[in-house]
Amino acid sequence: MNCNETLELLNSLVDNELLPVEAEAVKNHLQHCGKCRHEFEQTDDLHKTLSKVARYTVPDSLSIQISKQIASLEEKQPAVRNWKRWVTLAATHAAAALLGVAIYFSISSFLDDSTAMQDDIIAVHVRSFMEQNLAHVSTSDSHTLQPWFAGKIDYAPSVHDLEIDGFPLIGGRVDQLNGRKVAVLVYQRRKHLINLFIEIATVDTPQAEFVKWGRRGYHVVTTQQGDFVYSAVSDLSTDELEKFLQLIQTKN
Repeated sequence: MNCNETLELLNSLVDNELLPVEAEAVKNHLQHCGKCRHEFEQTDDLHKTLSKVARYTVPDSLSIQISKQIASLEEKQPAVRNWKRWVTLAATHAAAALLGVAIYFSISSFLDDSTAMQDDIIAVHVRSFMEQNLAHVSTSDSHTLQPWFAGKIDYAPSVHDLEIDGFPLIGGRVDQLNGRKVAVLVYQRRKHLINLFIEIATVDTPQAEFVKWGRRGYHVVTTQQGDFVYSAVSDLSTDELEKFLQLIQTKN
């Protein structure tokens, strides 16, 4: 067995996926080839590291963006093709693997930022109940609430009462999200409350129709429309939150 054949089978050896005869052939080669043995040790170390990484639910938009970045690197740097075996190993570890791939392609900061943003929006949602800070203005009148935001933030969010659709408007406030002031509209669905965060979209905002995820019993659905990103947070199901955002889109 030569070096090329051995390197192609390293990931399978680490994952115990080889037939006994194949595994024996690879191990025999590693005993006599220092270069391949070094590659095996790196692969094995990565495998062990990824197995210890916390697992997260990864939005589809993040997976798509990572795939695009990998493809872009391969087009610009042919040498990156040598890293395909790392990508193959990482793919077997789902969300944890994405973090591992990100480290090797210098995009770990993107993943860290994404996780931090998710933690922040849940924390702000929970804090609004704990500090009795749900609404600075309690009203169902959109004509009263919309002009209230003038001068408090640097954009004008659209405000709609959706009571006829089963989502009455309760009020609104200005809050801090990811270090920025954002408009928050508060709606009700039966006995459940919804915080609707409205932010200005940036060039880094993932382009996806609806991004859904959940944590600690809360659910978040995010979508972009025009210049704004809308994130609905509640203990309602993601299906109901998506229906809610669809209503918001039709009103804007």
